[in-house]
Amino acid sequence: MRMHHTRSTWRNTLLWVPIIFNLCQLESQGADSSRPTAAIPPPRTYAPERVPCPENLGVRNSSAYPWPASTAEQAYVSSKAAKSVTTWEAYLSRVNLTGFDVQAFLKHSTRNGLVPGRDLPNVAFSISGGGNRALLYAASILDAFDTRNPHANQARTGGILQLANFASGLSASSWLLASWAEADFIRFTEMAETAWRSTFTHDWYSWKSIKHYPRHYRDVQKKKKAGFRVSMVDIWGRALSRNLLNDPDQGRTLTMSSTRQKSRYIDQSVPFPILLAISKQKEGTDPDSESPIYEFTPEDINVWHPAVNASFPIDYLGSQTNGLTGKAETCVTGFDNLGFLMGASSNLFSYRDGKEGKKSIVSRIASVFVKGRFYEGLVPNLFKGQGMGPTAGKRFPDGERDELLLADGAMAQEKLPLFPFLQPSRMVDTIIALDSAVDGGSPKDPNQKGYPDGTSMLRTSMKLQQEGYRGYKFTK
Repeated sequence: MRMHHTRSTWRNTLLWVPIIFNLCQLESQGADSSRPTAAIPPPRTYAPERVPCPENLGVRNSSAYPWPASTAEQAYVSSKAAKSVTTWEAYLSRVNLTGFDVQAFLKHSTRNGLVPGRDLPNVAFSISGGGNRALLYAASILDAFDTRNPHANQARTGGILQLANFASGLSASSWLLASWAEADFIRFTEMAETAWRSTFTHDWYSWKSIKHYPRHYRDVQKKKKAGFRVSMVDIWGRALSRNLLNDPDQGRTLTMSSTRQKSRYIDQSVPFPILLAISKQKEGTDPDSESPIYEFTPEDINVWHPAVNASFPIDYLGSQTNGLTGKAETCVTGFDNLGFLMGASSNLFSYRDGKEGKKSIVSRIASVFVKGRFYEGLVPNLFKGQGMGPTAGKRFPDGERDELLLADGAMAQEKLPLFPFLQPSRMVDTIIALDSAVDGGSPKDPNQKGYPDGTSMLRTSMKLQQEGYRGYKFTK
């Protein structure tokens, strides 16, 4: 891997790493929502809990270009970059670029403010879905960029993982990022020996997995009895938690927001993790390039769309807002259950929605426990009423919905989550894209009989050629 000597040449680069390996270079309005100043106590069970709404809690709408991210996200990335000088010095010294003065570069960057994307390279990892092979492939590549790996340092790739400011994942790569965060971002070799051990000792259809479904059902029933709608995704998320999270309570009360309590997140020494899911307009339909993509981070739920660019604190996912003002009216905590978000991001069962044919064994088992909107990840729509006015241009597809129907983030064929890093305000200039997607596979099972052929990048490029996406830049 090669880092160019001048700021103008490293800007706007994409490195594509298909299960072979990729890299590419790329070319607010209103106050931020109020946030808890202290950690919110974890829920007592899998069921979310209703709480009083904090004063001024509401949707943060970024209607002005470049559509800034929330202040909490900006604070994390800015602080991380400010602490990165010694890490950059160590990495660049190992790389030993000919004719490149490391000290002069860092002195100049420090004097200018160490703004990522302006004074320092702003690196992001984009990690595709693709089942267990995606999880293992991405983990092996990320370990090859980890400064804690002595072989990576010897190969002069170690340190890039710590220098990256972002990492995005969907479907199986959401499993990787969520479980890694819960384990306080330990080395991936340790993940394989601890949190992921049971994943590779028995599969999802083995008796060792299936025998836990009644317990998962009891957990999900508590959520239903608390007044929240449930679906197969809740059961699926509980199964994922049991197999992927190194928690004695099997992830029953672990949340995305609790990532903020992990020591390496507090130290800002790891990439800012972003999980993705896509929404469907109704059951029995497939998402397309116009379907909103939702991001779930330790700080926020975000949506970026030509009609609306908005966020809401992730702690209060599941709350309800006023459709006109965006102000929170009834508030909930604990809805951001880590397993549920992994399940929504990898909701491959949504492919079956409205389709005839034989159901999988997992679908048949779960159907015993869950009725109604069977296949979708059900989340109250915090952004109802947004992007619907005469000045919005395109209407926001979810603007009239009471409830989001979340599906596998890869269902619109963007299996490689590049879109988060094309947001102008994030100023990402180098994306390391780890692609183990299954392109050209069987429609009945999108994770089989295929290989990464660049379809995801093409889909993203085609999306950005549409009228509403003119503010986004993508590699030619």
